[in-house]
Amino acid sequence: MPLKTVLRGHLPSVALSMLLTWLLTAFVIIAILMMPTFLERGGVDRETALFANCVAIVCAMIGNLAAGALADRYGEGRMLAIWSVLGAAAFWLLYTRVDAHPEWLFPLYGLVGLGVGLTAMVPSIAVASFPAAVRFSGLSFSYNVAYAICGGVTPVLVTLALRDNPLAPAHYLAAMGVAGVLLGTWAARRGSRPEGPHRAG
Repeated sequence: MPLKTVLRGHLPSVALSMLLTWLLTAFVIIAILMMPTFLERGGVDRETALFANCVAIVCAMIGNLAAGALADRYGEGRMLAIWSVLGAAAFWLLYTRVDAHPEWLFPLYGLVGLGVGLTAMVPSIAVASFPAAVRFSGLSFSYNVAYAICGGVTPVLVTLALRDNPLAPAHYLAAMGVAGVLLGTWAARRGSRPEGPHRAG
């Protein structure tokens, strides 16, 4: 069975893909899906918060295209590391400064959206980490399991953490930014090439 082969012989690729999925999930859920609620709690009216969210989504599309184009030229791992820093830093500025500087809402949230463009590198690195013989099974298992866990747990954990730490979302994405740098470095060193006996070249 392909899944048995994946779990027996390709655990590093499974781990890499699951961690990449966690990174993707964290930025999409916190920066895009939950941020309008955080803005409203901070005093931004709902209409403005949702419009800013639309700006971020459009910028995320642009960020994906830009990140993908640069990844083709300079390497996926390197661009993942750079975009992780961009996304985490932009979110930190947005989350911690927009109350004092409401005029920064749209440019900062747009910058956050560009940072979410790191999602362009995630599937490419994950797919390339598995040899062709087990690629479908490996990626399907890793992505779906990780997304189910992280997608379900992240909103709950962040909401609970907010009770004691008002900066919990910013701290969480800062930590994920560091994780993105480490994952990008790992991917760059592996060359985003399949592991194991089926590796080409």
